Parts: sequence; structure tokens; C-alpha cells
Amino acid sequence: MLIPDHPFFRTDVWDYIGMFFSNSVGFWGGLIIWFIPSALIAIAVFRQPLPSVAHVRQAATRRKLIAGHLRERRCLLFFPFFATILMAVAVYESGHPSVEYWDPKPIAVKADGAGTIHIPVKDGETDLKDGKLHKYIFLQGAKKVRFFVLYRSDELTVVLDACSICQPEGYGQSEGTVICYYCKTLIPLETVGKPGGCNPVPVSFTADAGGVHLSAVSLINTWNEQVQSAKKVPGGPE
Repeated sequence: MLIPDHPFFRTDVWDYIGMFFSNSVGFWGGLIIWFIPSALIAIAVFRQPLPSVAHVRQAATRRKLIAGHLRERRCLLFFPFFATILMAVAVYESGHPSVEYWDPKPIAVKADGAGTIHIPVKDGETDLKDGKLHKYIFLQGAKKVRFFVLYRSDELTVVLDACSICQPEGYGQSEGTVICYYCKTLIPLETVGKPGGCNPVPVSFTADAGGVHLSAVSLINTWNEQVQSAKKVPGGPE
């Protein structure tokens, strides 16, 4: 049922299904699953009745028994409180990761008269074979397509800055991997350029000593056919 082109679901049905797999639902659902056990334990501790002291004649003894119970309650509350603090820190760290990803600003490119986009291997300070991803954006009227070029496994590859599963929020690069910003999946560099899963969608291209060459029409068609919800996300083709 999760195959994007499932024959029994129309596009509008997928739009509703997609709501349940969005980042916000996953985030808040995860928080509920994380924090509810601690909250339930705290509520159960608070609801414990105070010990009956009606049979104790001395007021000082009664106060001592009640104070002891309250002290025990506070000790029991320490564990869910400490767990809540740890989980809150983990949530904050996940939202503010210490890892910095290489994510260059896309460079605008144009097609020549034959409809071919040429990207040289070296252009000023840019070197496609430096092992870093190099992002580009192709604009044709109202249509915008983001893609990047990466040198890995001793060869260049060209892929869209999006996959066929997630909404196209793009990728960043860290040590040995690229990350999908939408679902936070880490993808080994060796698999970039291969289809499937959350891998960036491969783009047809040719390469020579001078650089890479790709068809503008093929690039736009690949984006329109492969990228999910492209019309709803800034930067996607209209």
C-alpha cells in the first residue's frame, strides 16, 4: 500500500494518507509515546492516598507519618521527572543536531540552443571531483528543478535534489553520507545515483573530460514523474 503508484489509490486519496506520514504527525506522535509513560507514573504516584492516621492519638506522630509519606512520594516522583528531563534533552538535540551538513546554495544553470545543460568539471573555484555535492537549479518559465552532481566511487553522478518518496526538501552531505532533510534518512555516498528507497532520483546524463551534459527536457520530465507533491512544495515545477 505504500508503493507511490499503487493501482487502487487515486492521487487525492494519497494526499490524505500522506497526512498521517508527515513530519508533524511523526514528531508529535513520537512525543506522546515517549512522555505518556512518565506522565502516567507521576499521576499514579500523586493519586496514592495518604495513610490513615485516625487511630494515632498523638498529633506529632500523625504529622510525622504524613510527612514520611509525602517524602516517599517525592522520592518516587524523581524517577519520572528525571526520565522526562532526559527525553526533553533528547528531543531538543534531535531538533538541533550538532552535525553540520554541507549544503551549498544551488547555482542557476541554463540550457543551450539544443536543450542541453553543460556543467564543466572545473569552473573557477568549483571542482566537481572534490568529493562534495554541488547543487544546481534549472529554471524554465515557472518550472524549477533542483539537482546535484557528486563525485563518488571514482565517477561523477547526477541526481535530483529529491527522492520519489519524501517531499523534496533536499539533501545535505556529512562524512560518508548524505541526509534526506525530510525523513532524516542517512544514505551512504556509494549508493547515491542508484534508484530506490530514499536515494536521490538518478538523472540521465553523459560525462566526458570536460564535464557532464544532460537534457533539460529529460530533467524536467524526471522531476515531474518521480518527485512526490512537487506542485505543493516551493521550488517544485508548477
